[in-house]
Amino acid sequence: MTLRRTIAVASLVAAVALVALLARDGAGRDRVLRADFPGAVNVVTGAEVRAGGVPVGVVNDIRVVGHNARLTLRIDDARLWPLHRGTTAQLRIGGNVSYANRYVELVPGPSDGAELPADAVLATTDTDVPVEVDELLDAFDPATREGLGDTIDRATDTVDGRGDAIRAGLGDGGEAFEELAATLDRATTDPAALETLVRDAHRTVGALARHDARLGELVDGAADTLTALADGDVDLRATLTRLPTTLRAARGALDRLGPPLSGLDAVVRDVRPGAARLRATVPTVATAVDELGATAPGLGRTLTRLRTAAPTVTGMLVAAGEEGGRLEPALSRIAPMTACIRGYTPEIVGFFSTWGALTTHYDHGGRFAYLNGQVLPIANGPDVTSAEVVSTFPQMRYSLVRPRGLNVGRPLYDPACGTPRSSADAAADPESLR
Repeated sequence: MTLRRTIAVASLVAAVALVALLARDGAGRDRVLRADFPGAVNVVTGAEVRAGGVPVGVVNDIRVVGHNARLTLRIDDARLWPLHRGTTAQLRIGGNVSYANRYVELVPGPSDGAELPADAVLATTDTDVPVEVDELLDAFDPATREGLGDTIDRATDTVDGRGDAIRAGLGDGGEAFEELAATLDRATTDPAALETLVRDAHRTVGALARHDARLGELVDGAADTLTALADGDVDLRATLTRLPTTLRAARGALDRLGPPLSGLDAVVRDVRPGAARLRATVPTVATAVDELGATAPGLGRTLTRLRTAAPTVTGMLVAAGEEGGRLEPALSRIAPMTACIRGYTPEIVGFFSTWGALTTHYDHGGRFAYLNGQVLPIANGPDVTSAEVVSTFPQMRYSLVRPRGLNVGRPLYDPACGTPRSSADAAADPESLR
């Protein structure tokens, strides 16, 4: 009898759970939104859908529709439904440990807008994708990338021993990054402002390119100036040492200047109104002299501390002068590339917008890490060319060097900037020509 009763209770509990699960699944199927993205790099089914940083659903399906990736988003949080017209979606990088894991960030439209029906589709004009790091680096030619790498390597000497200060600066920089991201977001939503930004940047870069030789001379001159300052550190220290004594002597001279001024009354009467106004300034001058006398001892202590720090400043100036000379070749190579880089302004703006909140989501212990496991369609071991991958997976697109406008499905090929039309042909990949 006890066994039968136990079985009956267990069956009842299982039936209730099954009904609840079916009801929940049915509700989730009713809350479905589809979004078209120009690309969906490293997005997988089951990825989170968030709103305001809070998980509200998952990615149910990913498929290729035309030249876009269509993501089916299931909204599990009933409080977010229904969505309204003006809703946008962005692909975001999930963490700073790896940029492979992605999630979808929903920005709901105004609540007074028209409701979006189930299975509504957000067009690419209402979606955004992050700029990939390799796309940004591919904008430079090999020589420029090599020069940039050398500059980064030499920067080690500059930041060595300053880890605590850099860590504190990054910790305090979260709000600054958020403000920068908000500013860039406003620029992207204001076509006129964005057009002005691009046009002014074009003019600035063009002016720099036209005066490349003068820019090099400016860098050389700055390096010579810093070197001269470093070479004269002994004379500079001697001058700073004598400065407190000189200021005390000047103070005594100004104190003795008061009595002779009283004998100038006759002269003041001769020069009449102008001299009268001059005499009226004497109390102000006396007050200023007293204040200077009161601050002189503190200024002397400040100069003493400055003299103690002079060797460190000298070493920094010498290092800066040497580094200025090394930077000139890299700057001369960067100038011709700026004409190609300015076409990627929307992608660069999107990059800063995506990474804007990088330092804000730490826990109380200062830890921030996300782990994301992925199964790639092709293992790393097999020798598979780009042409074979595109043939096997038609939904994938190929581009040896990413051209401008690819994010919005309108690539602009420019052979002068290293993006000829053949760069989109997987069969022309150097690894495919075996």
